[in-house]
Amino acid sequence: MSKKKKRKVLKYERCLLLVIGFLIVSLVVLLSLSFMKNKDPIFKVESRVSQLQEEMNKETQGFVNMSWLKVQGTNIDLPIVRSLVKDSSEKYPVQIEKFGWTMEPDDNYHNVVNLMGHNIFNLSANPMISEDSFHRFEDVMAFVYEDFAKDNKYIQYTIDGEDYIYKIFAASFVYPLDVELLPTGDYTESQVKDYIKFVKENSIYDYDVSVNSNDDLVAVITCTRMFGTDGTSDFMIVGRRVHDDEVLDNYKVSKNDNYKRVEKVMKGDDVNEE
Repeated sequence: MSKKKKRKVLKYERCLLLVIGFLIVSLVVLLSLSFMKNKDPIFKVESRVSQLQEEMNKETQGFVNMSWLKVQGTNIDLPIVRSLVKDSSEKYPVQIEKFGWTMEPDDNYHNVVNLMGHNIFNLSANPMISEDSFHRFEDVMAFVYEDFAKDNKYIQYTIDGEDYIYKIFAASFVYPLDVELLPTGDYTESQVKDYIKFVKENSIYDYDVSVNSNDDLVAVITCTRMFGTDGTSDFMIVGRRVHDDEVLDNYKVSKNDNYKRVEKVMKGDDVNEE
């Protein structure tokens, strides 16, 4: 073959490779865009700043609306109140339709906040999910189901004009007295460390979420009678605030040995009260 013909063949091959390369890159880009368009985000942030601002102007039976709570996968999307009266832990009225409360002494953001709410209609050993009758914290009990916990991993807490997102890292059955003794206001680093240890030791799942004493936490707590009137009767899900450089990913959740007691009571092999 002459040199001239060889140059033509090489030129043709280079052009062909360029065209093939362009087509491959274009196909990859199109597939990526299509995947991103069709893939639902693991958690969609829907701001509650404006709703909270409206609620903060209201005062209900001696309580002031100071923050807002939204829990993924549940109908918990409601204001959080605190009492205007000191030492009123037993005065939070059942008759307020949609609300949760906190024992915090002020309306400020704190590095650990415990949010509590009534569970009036979801007390059986086999909790229901998102019933129309649920107006308070009944839907927290949905997290006793492994599939639900795997699908729903985020808490949104709105305060001081900001929507804060938290990754759930524990779902724990605890004694009510332990909850009552939880501190209020900002926690020290040592208190945060002890808190993390407490909720993780009692968690029925292992969450693939790193958490340490420098993290900000939020807990959503309600009562339950899954194990009868004796013994453990509060259930809480606890989240760690998402870091500034962190994505909202679909991290791993798996049952641990603490879950065996839940399985027993759901099967009717343990004392429980409907």
